[in-house]
Amino acid sequence: MKKHVLKYRKRWLTGIAIYQLLGGLVMLILLFSILMGQEVSPGVILAIIPMVALSLVSLIAGIMHFIKGNEVRFYTLSKLNFCAQLLQLAIPPGFTYRFYYGPYLAVGVDTDRMFTIKFETLTANFGFSFGTQDEGLLVMLNCIPLFMLIVLRWIERNKIASPEFEGAFIEGSQQEV
Repeated sequence: MKKHVLKYRKRWLTGIAIYQLLGGLVMLILLFSILMGQEVSPGVILAIIPMVALSLVSLIAGIMHFIKGNEVRFYTLSKLNFCAQLLQLAIPPGFTYRFYYGPYLAVGVDTDRMFTIKFETLTANFGFSFGTQDEGLLVMLNCIPLFMLIVLRWIERNKIASPEFEGAFIEGSQQEV
């Protein structure tokens, strides 16, 4: 798999950038379409700030790839966004966290120590709450962002040298003194 990814690195990076762009754009559009029909209170604004921030990180990562190419900022923002999508938690005192867009394939354990597999194809999902929910313990690992993180690390660690600078120190022009 690693050889395939490295052979077609431009396609993989373009696909990841499109995934980032579309995910961030869909999340922002859904957010603003939901908010337009409601009265916005300070509590709602406070709850929406993380969602907007994560969506903007995704959007900026995709834009960075198409404007600047394979730059450190693209890798950093993409990894940050995928790390935010990696884990889904529900802890009994009432804390829950979910964030993902696009396809979702997660494996984990629940309250009864049962192995759980979830697959969904939602456009976007974000949930963050404190309270007294009746949910039990749930720890899920989203496999799609994990795979994307692995692909990004393979490509980032195996960069190809730019042909215009190849051998510049060895075959550079020499000046006579």
